[in-house]
Amino acid sequence: MNVQEVQINTTEFESVIKGLSFLGITREFIDICNSNWPQARLLAAIVYWFRPGVKGHSRAVKYRDGLYWVYKTAEEWRAEIGLSEWEFRTALNALEATGLIERRSMKASNSTGQWVKQLHLSLNKNLLAKMIDAVQAIYDYPDRKSTRLNSSHANI
Repeated sequence: MNVQEVQINTTEFESVIKGLSFLGITREFIDICNSNWPQARLLAAIVYWFRPGVKGHSRAVKYRDGLYWVYKTAEEWRAEIGLSEWEFRTALNALEATGLIERRSMKASNSTGQWVKQLHLSLNKNLLAKMIDAVQAIYDYPDRKSTRLNSSHANI
């Protein structure tokens, strides 16, 4: 079979993948998480929610105690990233132990008015930037761009 016959055009391909959840798990995340795939997957999901959305603002919508938070139930997090309960809890504990995230559990009402326990997560973006810089300095990244923190980030 000719490869040209198998390929769909860009528009058709986009219609197939547009509803998929892309969580960019970078080499840096794998290295930061010591090759722990569930931990890197959770980190990628959290980073996704702290990146700018369509309007250019962070998707993390709750601001409390000087930090931005993204909040979902543990079940919603697990469904989004495809981890078992054990993998999710282990990854969450490990990320918290590194200082990359802060977590809080709070009760809130859902769309049906029912009270649910939500997991609020905040990302330490400054620490993540330092960790990315550190692993890029240690490992041989073939496509490494100059991401070294400059002096304006010295107080991160």
